[in-house]
Amino acid sequence: MIDINDFVEVSIDLTKAKNQLIFVTFQFNPKSLNQQLELPNWTPGSYTIRDHSQYLYDLEVFSEGEFIKPKRKTTNNWEINLNNLKPIFITYKVIANDLTVRTSYIDSNFASICLSSIILCVREKRNIKHKLFIKVPDKWKYFIPLLNNKGIYANNYDDLIDAPLHAGNLKVEKIKVLNYKHDIILLDSPIQNWNKFIYNDIIKVLETTCSIVNEEPPSKNNYQLVILLLKNKYGGLEHNNSCVIQYCWKKLISKDGYRKFLQLIGHEYFHQWNVRRLRPIEHKIYNYNKPILTENLWFAEGLTSYFELFIPYKAGITDFPSLLIDLSRLINKYLNTEGRYKQSLSESSQEAWIKLYKPNQYSHNNQISYYLLGALTCLCLDISLREEKSSLSSIFRILWNDKSLIQRGYERQDIIKVISSVSVDISLNLNKWLDHPGSLKIEDYLKKLGINLKFRVITNKFSGLYIVSKQNSLNVDRVANNSSAMRSGIIPGDIIIAINNYIINNHNDIEDIIENSESCKITFNRNGRLMETILLRDEENLLEYYLEDEDKATDSQLNLREEWLNIN
Repeated sequence: MIDINDFVEVSIDLTKAKNQLIFVTFQFNPKSLNQQLELPNWTPGSYTIRDHSQYLYDLEVFSEGEFIKPKRKTTNNWEINLNNLKPIFITYKVIANDLTVRTSYIDSNFASICLSSIILCVREKRNIKHKLFIKVPDKWKYFIPLLNNKGIYANNYDDLIDAPLHAGNLKVEKIKVLNYKHDIILLDSPIQNWNKFIYNDIIKVLETTCSIVNEEPPSKNNYQLVILLLKNKYGGLEHNNSCVIQYCWKKLISKDGYRKFLQLIGHEYFHQWNVRRLRPIEHKIYNYNKPILTENLWFAEGLTSYFELFIPYKAGITDFPSLLIDLSRLINKYLNTEGRYKQSLSESSQEAWIKLYKPNQYSHNNQISYYLLGALTCLCLDISLREEKSSLSSIFRILWNDKSLIQRGYERQDIIKVISSVSVDISLNLNKWLDHPGSLKIEDYLKKLGINLKFRVITNKFSGLYIVSKQNSLNVDRVANNSSAMRSGIIPGDIIIAINNYIINNHNDIEDIIENSESCKITFNRNGRLMETILLRDEENLLEYYLEDEDKATDSQLNLREEWLNIN
């Protein structure tokens, strides 16, 4: 028997899978008559408020068999006032129907559980050991990176909810990464798109990721790579000793899709070092109740996104032209995003909670992703450092090996200090790139590698209307900036009824009609009122950017490029 004075016992019952219900119970010895229970409002690694408590209900508290009514204090906090310090028993249910990497889902086939979305924190017990018990339907197996020969233990609440739980008829492939044991937990559909050679490529990707830091995986023998192959899904979430990947099985067929799959795995695996153990100072101790702003998500995610591009290439799985294609896509997206002139990189990091994860119809014109701009900033930073016989990977290793930063977390000045030891000018440039929108001059840095940034002109016959079908109506989801549709006065939320007095039922018909008309009359519904406008067709020229290897690159450019491609 476990001494309840030393542990919080948590039980998760998944046997009601077909009803998408999870039953959770707690047992612990209180040390205070006033107890606070909290369910995280967000999931670490996904920086937006998700209000997980909306799915929790039937919360009941008992002491010696006597019911104690919990008092809700906030949307995710409950207070319990006790009469004595006898053992406490808590039970509740959670609806699990949101299939993403940062929420929880269960059905009759499998369960993918993000514990931060279902496990309450007993505030008094946050820093003591937790023991977990799991009950699953017949013939199911469960997987969690806390399991050992003595049971499922976590040193504290934070370690417990950092461990994703998966169950069902899942496959397990045991691999070795630099002689350390890892488990690949696989849900695949259909099986013909999953071949044995993929395991070898994954091993190459994981070992190449280790080589960037030039050390063994910090998880040692206890790492789980969970891969859920699901139709039309994409996402990944890092944990201390595991990561969860959701990927569309159809995309594994194409070279681009397969390369992106390997990049996603490398991205989440690298987070063992960057984010999970070395993190921004503001995130060193999580406050699960509210947004925690930091300007350094560009380093946490942008740096990781930059390295991910190179990992399949460095692993010998893909080639240099493929790398240029991936960089071209990033650059093209960046240069065609007007928000790059409105939002700085540091602002993008700080505003993630209200902007990046909650886009609206005008986001494209007013904001820039810290993943995207962060990766391109790291590109320019890395090239600059290479000129000084240094590298971005070596800068990261210096930060990683500074144990004081692991203990307290890093801030901008810690990064600037290390870069300044290589070049003060580069550190000044970095400060400019972080604080001044539109200040990144990518073309200049690519030229140093003998790589040319070029563009082709594409005649734009697109009206600027982005239409989505909702309940048999054609809704304007977004209007492109400076487009024909914007000039006509159409706004997001309008419902297209007719064009030139003809009823429109298919959103594809809208562009076909507009493309072949110099002007047309749009009839639409706005907030219940029937309105009309004239859309004047005026062709616009768009620029599509791409990278091209310079035929006459100099020896110095090629030498610098070779160093850059080495990554380490």
